Amino acid sequence: MGPFRIGSRGSKLALWQAEHVAEQLRRRDPTCELQLVVIHTAADTRPDVPLAAIGDKGLWVEDIEKALLDGAIDLAVHSLKDVPSVMDERFHLSAVLAREDVRDVLLQRGVAELNAAEPPLERLPRGARVGTSSLRRSSQLLAVRPDLIFAPIRGNVDTRMKKLDSGEYDAVVLAAAGLKRLGADVRDGCYLDITVCLPAPGQGAICVESLAARADVRAFVTPLDDWQTRLAVESERTFAAALGAGCRVPLAAYAQAAGSPAEPWIALRTVVASEDGKTVIRADGEGSDPIALGSQVAEEALIRGAGRLLEVGR
Repeated sequence: MGPFRIGSRGSKLALWQAEHVAEQLRRRDPTCELQLVVIHTAADTRPDVPLAAIGDKGLWVEDIEKALLDGAIDLAVHSLKDVPSVMDERFHLSAVLAREDVRDVLLQRGVAELNAAEPPLERLPRGARVGTSSLRRSSQLLAVRPDLIFAPIRGNVDTRMKKLDSGEYDAVVLAAAGLKRLGADVRDGCYLDITVCLPAPGQGAICVESLAARADVRAFVTPLDDWQTRLAVESERTFAAALGAGCRVPLAAYAQAAGSPAEPWIALRTVVASEDGKTVIRADGEGSDPIALGSQVAEEALIRGAGRLLEVGR
């Protein structure tokens, strides 16, 4: 089948994800023809500028979606957390692969011995400088450690680790999924519990995007879809879409699906916070329909005051 051209960003992690999807597709159809096409996005061209200062999270995917429309590629592979929760109807999430670890990781400079029983945040000295460009992360961690100083950091995993090692930061926060996919050896004591730092909608999931009109591509990649991950991220993304939130608003959502495809049960927990971490609004819910659940929990968050925080972020 094919040939099909797979569009991807050029970072080491993005290429790993694209090759992973290609490998899964070849396992299902050894005769398929696949070609990897590297696309440089607007966010990649300005690596030293905080993302919130140059646009929204759609910057990671806009140029790749343009390549889909132009016919330069047939499908695209993304980290799902980088895909806006409201999509243009011309595009379709044709597959959501089984999720990796959703947690965030706190990596600290100069720690020779690590007590895994001690929570990562408690090991940081007072006033430590922590690198992250995510308002979601910094706001939740400030709620626990208001003395910490958060500073923007951009670049791929290797770049961020070099900045940590050079002393530019005392610690950095990264997604566990990316580190694991790149083969990093992350010690148990570095993981942030989701009760402390709830992940972003879609975190840890890889998705395949295609044109809605390309039934052939959709049929080709749909077998990669994991129903539990699909339902979980649909509820998370519905929650974010209902609140109109982008990367400028500290928002987190994490769902887990159980049961069966015919009779699923989804549990969703969410956070909307102020940038300084002084206000943290939590709203949770359970249900069988991911869209209804995401909408219901969004309404609950608004009742609890999330609207005021969203207005500040806009």
